[in-house]
Amino acid sequence: MATYNIQGMRPGTDPETRIQHIINKFIALDPDIIGLQEINATSTVDNQAKVISDSLTNHFGVQYHYYYEKTHDAWDNQFKEYVGIISKYEFKEQGYLNLTPGMFPRKVVWGLFDTSIGKINFFSTHLDYWSAWVNEKEIDEVLNFAGVKMAMQSNNNTIIVGDFNATPNTPSYLKMTNANYTDSYKFIHPNSDGFTASFPGQTIRIDYIFVPSYSDLVINNSYLFGDQPISQDFYCSDHLGILTTFSNPSYVDVEDDEYITAEFTLSQNYPNPFNPSTTIKYNIPLNPPSKGDSEATGCVTLKVYDIQGNEITELVNAKQQPGDYQIVFDGKNQSNGIYFYKLSHGNKSEIKKMLLVK
Repeated sequence: MATYNIQGMRPGTDPETRIQHIINKFIALDPDIIGLQEINATSTVDNQAKVISDSLTNHFGVQYHYYYEKTHDAWDNQFKEYVGIISKYEFKEQGYLNLTPGMFPRKVVWGLFDTSIGKINFFSTHLDYWSAWVNEKEIDEVLNFAGVKMAMQSNNNTIIVGDFNATPNTPSYLKMTNANYTDSYKFIHPNSDGFTASFPGQTIRIDYIFVPSYSDLVINNSYLFGDQPISQDFYCSDHLGILTTFSNPSYVDVEDDEYITAEFTLSQNYPNPFNPSTTIKYNIPLNPPSKGDSEATGCVTLKVYDIQGNEITELVNAKQQPGDYQIVFDGKNQSNGIYFYKLSHGNKSEIKKMLLVK
């Protein structure tokens, strides 16, 4: 996954030259989903998100998809500025939220994708730089929007990217981390905040790829790109891009019928995050686990643990027939934070994370 503020249009910066270099970088990196900020256009035909998407389609021979929303008219109304998403996966759903305006109107755009590592909610935004108060309010709005989509989709595999116009030592950044979001670049490079803007100074980092710490997604690597000049001190953008690679060890392709019929399934709790109660659903298969005696394999347990691994409660401990089940976990007596729930059936088990936010 990648994010890039491409500085789509600034008079005197030769955007026609820069956009081709940006396309070449995306071809070399081959990200699955890209969040773009400061996309520009003088018409729908030359919208830069469409230009990049069409170029990737032509190069790789597979259809790329794009979605963008206009934020405002830029540079004395000469150009239209957008925030958007490009993906090699089709949009299953898409939408946006208007954020509290600051120096300019701002939006966060959202897409839902079926990917090779499971369903992903992907958000791209460009936040205000003029007012710290507005910046923090916009982050709250982005977090709330993401929380609603996660709850509606019952899917915590969420990635929020963009130009936050906030450095890693500001209250705005802390709002993200305090909301249990992990800065993917900081995760891989714990001793460096890096830099993403601006050239030629290369001194601050204000662009991010965040993932919830309670997600099933695992951060494999993260690095900056676009730090090489086109010529002398002429760069593709006044920002660097970030690319982060993820995996999902818990994801099993729905086309793997043998696995589905042979194993029980534990669903993500809903809603999640929750306050104070949430529903956990699971399925007991027609064919029980092959090892162990029949008495053992018929027994199902469902337990909840805190982040230190202490058992909080046992929700289920019984022999159960094949079928679909659901049970409610009430966290009214528990504190905010991450919890784990573990389903065991014979010699098989599965664990998922959930987040209580009061």
